[in-house]
Amino acid sequence: MCIGARGRLVEILSEELGLATVEVEGVARCVSLAMLPDEDVEPGDWVLVHVGFAVARIDEQEAC
Repeated sequence: MCIGARGRLVEILSEELGLATVEVEGVARCVSLAMLPDEDVEPGDWVLVHVGFAVARIDEQEAC
């Protein structure tokens, strides 16, 4: 079972390293995008975050 938190991608910190700032419940966190190599994520997108990794891109309906 995966427990994940929904967050909105705020900023891509490093495309080379696959790092981004994601806001989860009002708290900004540095998150790895390494598990989403085929997703074209950009600021404003919603992602599911588990232990510091964005594991899935989700739409706004799923996020709310």
